[in-house]
Amino acid sequence: MTDREGARRRLVVLHERIAERTAAILDAQPSWPCRKGCDTCCHRLARPPELTPAEWAELWEGFLALEPDTRRQIRARVTELAADVVRGARLFVCPMLARESGACLVYAHRPAACRMYGFYVSRGEGRYCDLIHERVSRGDFDGVLWGNHDAVEREFAQAFGAPISIVAWFEQATDDPSADGR
Repeated sequence: MTDREGARRRLVVLHERIAERTAAILDAQPSWPCRKGCDTCCHRLARPPELTPAEWAELWEGFLALEPDTRRQIRARVTELAADVVRGARLFVCPMLARESGACLVYAHRPAACRMYGFYVSRGEGRYCDLIHERVSRGDFDGVLWGNHDAVEREFAQAFGAPISIVAWFEQATDDPSADGR
């Protein structure tokens, strides 16, 4: 097994663990807002998405499967995202979001942060949207067993290396399908 195959298998296992936690929360809380059709967090990112090398390889696979016009649109959005960073924007829109439909263009290939958002919390930050924050403040979600965002981030960094901004990944990537995006 190659290093890349091993990393992909490890990534699948970690994604499955995240899916189990989110499924448990959804089962226990039928009114949980984070479901298909909700894209609130995708419109209000605190920073551009960051991906470990394994997550980038996964996202890149999904990106290359898109139509050439869609890939060009995403690249233009990444350029806009980079400009937003330079001008000091406080909120960012994910470049992978189909803004007309609110759907993720690479949903099956999305990074862990997207899979965890709204279901996992960080000790230093809430990392959930205003919809959940309001419900947490009212006590609607008392008793929820949240996932530990910090622990998962540490595990990803140990397993796959430090995360890098999606802007940096795209700056060094070529759309050549025979390339691995790096």
